[in-house]
Amino acid sequence: MNKNLGASRFLYNHMLAERINIYNEFKDDKETLNNHKYKTEKSYKNEFGFLKEVDSTSLQQTRIDLDTAYKNFYRSLKNKGIKVGFPKFKSKKQHKDSYRSSMGLKVDLQKHQIQMIKMPNKTINYFHHTKPKKWFETSILKSITISRTPSNKYYASLLFEGEQDFTGIPVKINKVKGLDMSMESFYVDEQGNSPEFRRNYRELESKLSLHQKRLSAKAKRSRNYEKQRVKVAKIHDRLKNKRTNFNHQLSWFLIQNNDCIVVETLSLKGMSQCLNLGKSVHDLGYSNFINQLKYKALWSDKTIIFADKFFASSKTCSVCGHKNKDLLLHHREWTCVCGAYHNRDQNAAINLQKLGITAGAAGSACGKTTRDVVEQEYLCREAWISDPLGSWVVQK
Repeated sequence: MNKNLGASRFLYNHMLAERINIYNEFKDDKETLNNHKYKTEKSYKNEFGFLKEVDSTSLQQTRIDLDTAYKNFYRSLKNKGIKVGFPKFKSKKQHKDSYRSSMGLKVDLQKHQIQMIKMPNKTINYFHHTKPKKWFETSILKSITISRTPSNKYYASLLFEGEQDFTGIPVKINKVKGLDMSMESFYVDEQGNSPEFRRNYRELESKLSLHQKRLSAKAKRSRNYEKQRVKVAKIHDRLKNKRTNFNHQLSWFLIQNNDCIVVETLSLKGMSQCLNLGKSVHDLGYSNFINQLKYKALWSDKTIIFADKFFASSKTCSVCGHKNKDLLLHHREWTCVCGAYHNRDQNAAINLQKLGITAGAAGSACGKTTRDVVEQEYLCREAWISDPLGSWVVQK
C-alpha cells in the first residue's frame, strides 16, 4: 500500500510538472498548446520501471484526478462551482496520502476481509462496527480508496453502486424540532434543552501544546522527530474521533425521534474568521453535524428544512411576531413590547419550529411537498432532503 501511495504521488507530480512546462513553452501558440498530447501513465511506466510494480488502475485514477483538478480550476475562474485554486504538487511531508483501485477487488462484508491486486497477502482484515445494509447484497462494488493518515493509520473507503428503496418525503409532519446553534451548548431547541456538549479541543489543548513543543525541539527527519510527530497526530485523531462520534449519536437520536428538523443557514467559515471565534467554531463541528442530519434524513425518510439566512429567528418575538431591530449579538435575553420575556436562543428555536409546522400544515392541506410549500409561502429559500452530494430528493 505504501508503494501505491508513493507511486500515485510521484506520477501526479510528474504529470503536473509536464503540463506546467508545456504551457510555459507554448502559451503564446494556443493552437499548438490545445493540440498537444500529454504523456499517459503507460509512457511513464516505460520511463520509470518501478511504476510497473503497483496497481495500474491506481495510476489511471491519478491521471483522472489531475484532469478533474484542472477542470475544477477552470470552472472556478468562470465563477462556477466551489472556488478552488491551481493544482498543487503533493508533498511527502504532509503525511496524508490516498489512492483508488478497481482491479481485482473483492470484499467480504461478513468476514471483514479485503482482497486487492498485487498484494503480498491474499486477504487483508479490516475493522468496522456497522452492519451492512440490506441493499448492499444487490449492490456492485465499483472501487476502493486506501488512505493513510498522519498517525500512520490506514482506512479503506468502499464505493458501491446500488438502489435504495425510499418512500419519499412525508407530506404529513407530526413532530417538528427547531434547532438554534449555540457556541456554549452546541444548540438550543424550542424547549430550551441542549445536549451534553464537551469542548474536546479545550480539554486536550494543553496536552497538544506540550507535545507540539517537544516536536519543535526535535531534529527534523530524525527518528525521534518521526515518533513525536505520530504522537501529535494521534492527539488530533482522538479529537476528530470524539467530535465525530458525538455528532453521529446526536444526529441519529434527532432523526429517529422527529419527523422534521428546522435549522438555520449559517456561514460557519465566516464566523470562524471573525470575532476571535476560530477555535470555538472548529471545535464545535456543527457543519459536520448538519451534513450528517442531511443524509440520515434521506435514509429515514425524514425532512430537513433550512431557514433563509435573512430569516430573523432571534429578533422576532415568538409570541406576537414583533421584530426587535435593536437586538445586538451580545444581548442574550430581551423583553418584547408585548411583555414577553425571551431567551435569545430558545426564542430563535421556537420561531424555527413554527416555520416547520407552518410548512408541514400547508403541505397537508394542499397535498404538496414541504419544499413546494416553503417556496410558495416564502418562509425560506431551501427545504430539502439531501444526500451527501446535494442532489434533490422530493416526493412527486
